[in-house]
Amino acid sequence: MALVVRNARIIDGQGVRPKESHSILIEGEKISRIAPDSHLPLEKVLRHEVINATGKSVIPGIINMHQHFIFRRTYGPLWHQFKLPVPVLTTRAIKNALAELKSGITTVRELGSVAGINQCLKYMIEHKFILGPRIFSAGQPLGITGSHAKAIAQPVNGVHEARRWVRERVQYVDWVKVFASFDPFDFGGEEYARPEFEIEELKVMADEAHKAGKKIAAHAVGSKAIRNAVEAGVDTIEHGIYLNRELAKIMKERNIVLIPTLTAYTQTLNRTYARGDKWIELHAAVIEPHKKSFKLALEEGVKIGMGLDSLGDLKEEVCLWRDVGGIDANEIIKICTRDNAEILGVEEKLGTIEEGKIADLLILDEDPLEDIENIDKISYIIKEGRPFKPEEIMLWTQYENEEYNSLIPELIK
Repeated sequence: MALVVRNARIIDGQGVRPKESHSILIEGEKISRIAPDSHLPLEKVLRHEVINATGKSVIPGIINMHQHFIFRRTYGPLWHQFKLPVPVLTTRAIKNALAELKSGITTVRELGSVAGINQCLKYMIEHKFILGPRIFSAGQPLGITGSHAKAIAQPVNGVHEARRWVRERVQYVDWVKVFASFDPFDFGGEEYARPEFEIEELKVMADEAHKAGKKIAAHAVGSKAIRNAVEAGVDTIEHGIYLNRELAKIMKERNIVLIPTLTAYTQTLNRTYARGDKWIELHAAVIEPHKKSFKLALEEGVKIGMGLDSLGDLKEEVCLWRDVGGIDANEIIKICTRDNAEILGVEEKLGTIEEGKIADLLILDEDPLEDIENIDKISYIIKEGRPFKPEEIMLWTQYENEEYNSLIPELIK
């Protein structure tokens, strides 16, 4: 398939000045040429499908570094969700993956599921049996017995088990995910959090992940838990509430990334989701410390990635980055695309609009540099060279065939 996106304003994800009145030639899954519209050979235009993007902006597809498809935007007490039958959770995950793609997110780091659902979803999308964003999966996360995430995590206790379970995981996951803290909860101190894994356990898990060429993400809230995770050598800190200046300096020095997920916490206060009064009370207590930690990380030059988590909202997230962190729109787009691709280690393929890269693009009706709120004014989503209007993204399947059967050995691992 070949496609030409004509006469667009290209915001390429590198934080530089946009290219005005440029066209993008896409052949197969990749961008083959970017040029001023007047320089594009007429025979190419006549031969290919054309999207007229006059007056529109094109940005790279958004990369979401923190998501959970089996409980994305669920209603009611969160931990009850994991008691649902696996077919129900699977159906929900498929629905949520479609919604993610429809919102302009073309790549996701999926940080925790049960029953291998995220792994299966990854393979089915990868092999084009269903639509959805490209997935980098952490499989089932790891936590101590009775942990913050006991309903979803594999229990791990002690250095021996920590080593064993990471060695098991790295055979098939893209990332390892661990829960380093229990939060938010009032433990009688200034911070609504307590550390869980011991630093020795975290070090073993980080070492085993890195030996296998994989990276490790740590849910870490509270200065003690963040310190344990940072000293252990994790690659990303998820949430990072109660981050202090000393730890931020260490994170910058060691190139440890913060994925703040601000709207995961602001949205959980929304009574539409019926989380319950106690839940709302506990999470309300960490909203301001969360914003403070985010600002401090920016001040110290910590690398930031964009992740939404189960209740986060893209437009609200980037607007908070603007309002709380003072980040300009071009830098926000760069973080959501190129920087996130670098964190994933796929910057040679994804994250910017450049010749030779995979054609994951958003065509926006209004200019996001003028107002970052325009990031959701989507005219087309292009994933791997295939264009979709948002309303066209629905459950699509392919009949089973020889290619489908060849997937079975991978899916039953």
